[in-house]
Amino acid sequence: MRVFVTAASQLSSIGMSKEEVVSNLRSYKTGVTRRDYGALGSFFVGSIDFSDEELCDRFSIKGHYSRTTILGIASIKSFLPQLAFIHESNLRSCLISGTSVGGMDVTESEFKKYLKGLPYDESVYRNHACGTITHQIMKNTVDVDMIDTVSTACSSAANAILAGANHIKTGSFDVAIVGGADSLSEFTVAGFDSLKIYDSQICRPFDKSRNGINLGEGAGFLLLESQKSMLTSGNKPL
Repeated sequence: MRVFVTAASQLSSIGMSKEEVVSNLRSYKTGVTRRDYGALGSFFVGSIDFSDEELCDRFSIKGHYSRTTILGIASIKSFLPQLAFIHESNLRSCLISGTSVGGMDVTESEFKKYLKGLPYDESVYRNHACGTITHQIMKNTVDVDMIDTVSTACSSAANAILAGANHIKTGSFDVAIVGGADSLSEFTVAGFDSLKIYDSQICRPFDKSRNGINLGEGAGFLLLESQKSMLTSGNKPL
């Protein structure tokens, strides 16, 4: 059975929409800037230039979530109108989301308070688990028949896409929302730096002088459909 991509979205440090990202890539714009991490030092990272509160306002997100969840919700919301058919059909649908750090950004914040002997909110730790991210994304976008989470480090979102495509190919599902989201965290940046693979300057992929990587944050999702699903949704393949 064939698999069709009928919608796509992307948020990153060089754009808050797929169109903006493509335009800035073609203009050779970089989203990598130096960011201070206190005692850890400063690192070049691809940081999205909006706070959690600003992202929630921009994408009409209600609730207290990790930055990873917020980015995932915002990404899917960009093609939410194309998902309306799911509620009105008998098609089998799934959401498969990939993430590496989960809700580590909020966990770090509360854990620092704990270490300093300050009051902290342990309920925030509920947002840490990778599976929680997927559940919260679904609650704020579209109800589906099945959700699944993939956490395989840097390949998480790619494997989520493969899993969704295979579900459609085998006829298990007609519709799959697939992709992933991750936010920057001190733990991840420090971890890659300890492995001596973090470039102290802006990274230069494929260059003779390349010397490692820079980490970034963002989200990207695809809407995958079978031919049967497109007959119902009216969506056109990209």
